[in-house]
Parts: sequence; C-alpha cells; structure tokens
Amino acid sequence: DNLSIKEKKNEHNRILKRNFNHLCKVIPLLKPKSVLPFAGSYVLGGKYFYKNEYSGTTTWDECASYLKSNLKFKTNVFCLRENQTYDIKNQKNIEKYEPIDLNEMKKYIQKIKDKKYDYENDSRPDEKKLKEDMKNASTKLKERIGKFDLKIKSNVFIKIKNELIQVLNGTDESRKLICELDSRLLRRILDRKSHWNNAEIGAHIHFTRQPNKMDPDVHTSLSFFHL
Repeated sequence: DNLSIKEKKNEHNRILKRNFNHLCKVIPLLKPKSVLPFAGSYVLGGKYFYKNEYSGTTTWDECASYLKSNLKFKTNVFCLRENQTYDIKNQKNIEKYEPIDLNEMKKYIQKIKDKKYDYENDSRPDEKKLKEDMKNASTKLKERIGKFDLKIKSNVFIKIKNELIQVLNGTDESRKLICELDSRLLRRILDRKSHWNNAEIGAHIHFTRQPNKMDPDVHTSLSFFHL
C-alpha cells in the first residue's frame, strides 16, 4: 500500500519480465527438449478482486509467447490444459490446445467479486483478547524462528484499526513492514484454523513497506505466527 496503483502495475510488469528473462537464461543451461510453462492463470475473487490487475502473475500463454520470441535456444515450448496429455517421445500435444480466453477470465472475475470469503461469516473477535493473543503469538514466533538463526532486517507490525502492534524486531531501525488484514482472518490464523502463508498468497494481507524493499526472511518467518 506504499505504492500507487500505477506503481503497482509497473512493478507487476517488471517482475513478469524479470522472471521471463530468468527463464531465458536458465533454459539454455538445462538444454531441455521441451518446456512447459504451467504456473499462474489463477484469479482472485471476493472483495480483493481488484488486485488481479497487479498480482505479479500472468497466464502460461503469455509466458510461452515470450519464450518463443526471446529464447535463444531451440526447444519445443508448449502449453496444456488440465487433463490434457503431452507425448514426450514424439514431442507433441495429444489433444488440441485452446489458449486461455482473457475476456472470459475477466467476466468470471466480475461474476465472483461479490462472493464472501469463509472468514467473513465469522463474528468479529474480542479486540482485547485478540491483542493479548497477538503478543503471545509474537513471543512464540520469536522462539520458533530463533531455531533457524534467521536475521530479520525489518520491524514488523500488525495494524488493528489505527494501532500498530509490533510482532517482530528487526536489525535495521529504518526498515518497517506494516501488515493489515481482516480481524476475523487474523483470529483464525492465531487459532491455527487458517495459515498466514495461505492468507498472503491469496492476497488477503495488505502490506506497507518503508522503504520499498522486500525482506524475504520476514515473510518466511510469519508462517510461524500463531498460538
């Protein structure tokens, strides 16, 4: 949330190009006969549907197209739909492949944008108890990550209404990561009914970075944030 919409879209495009270029460097080293781009092609529904515009992922069709145009190595780049088969010996698709229809994808997003997440049906948690449990979970979090000797740079806070509650101390006083999420989902995470990493992958957590630098070990560590 420290970036504007335009900046988020620019980052989205930058990350995609970085990943595609990385593939173009790795594939010639591996020298495969065939390459199958398969990740991505998912959408976000519910109240956070708008994050689809800058999620940092795309369809495998776009990835395959980039490789075919930019890869300086002769290999067979192909795509598959679910339940389709590729003949490795003869290097060909068994079934006819149909590219993903982006217009249909957009229609589907509009169709599911009003659906509720499971936690939205929960009652709002008691705020005082939530904060107490967050402090207990923070203590346990520090004990858990201590076993891995991780050096966390950022100071991590979780925002509850307008209050910032610190859950991790970083080694760099100038770096701050503020996390904001629905209190009902946070309650589930603390009680191990949901998991922080799943919530993060599903774009249910809003992040503010000061400055705008990624601290990967922080995001790994927060997977251990629970009672």
